[in-house]
Amino acid sequence: FGAAWMMAFGVYCFGRDRNSVVLKWLGGLPLVALTLVGAGSIGFVIYGCVRCSIPSYVYESSFHERPTTDVTNLKSRFWSFADSEQVFLCFQASPETFQRIRPQNLKRIKFDNYRERSTLDLDDAPKWWHPPTEKTSEIYLLNSIEGASQTFSNETTLMTFEATTGTVIYFFLGID
Repeated sequence: FGAAWMMAFGVYCFGRDRNSVVLKWLGGLPLVALTLVGAGSIGFVIYGCVRCSIPSYVYESSFHERPTTDVTNLKSRFWSFADSEQVFLCFQASPETFQRIRPQNLKRIKFDNYRERSTLDLDDAPKWWHPPTEKTSEIYLLNSIEGASQTFSNETTLMTFEATTGTVIYFFLGID
């Protein structure tokens, strides 16, 4: 990209020095087009980075709806690069909201089953995100080993609800 831009810039400058309208057009058109494509690409990346750092947008991307008024204390961490994606979410919500946003393909399990079936390595989890415990009211887990991948070849989704505090914990890991 840089070499093509420099070449177009060189042709444009050469045409300007020679006072050649044809060379200015031959260098200027690709120069403008490449500059617009480059600026657009950089803008797209910046937009994506900013959007992924705002918890309400991470929530919206994860559950395909904007957070309702009962969703409070929303925290998120989103990371994606090339062929992988990782989402951590934590928030308070009503039991009705939890049931509405919970992906329907997740299977409810008991804590002992979670401990046996979970292959999650959560060493890099944010400090505010906590995995389920024996006291967690509802635990839902789905591994792509069970044939449930939707976007990536290997996916894990964990979603929990603690009824006493209304705390929802969500984790998604997708790897190709």
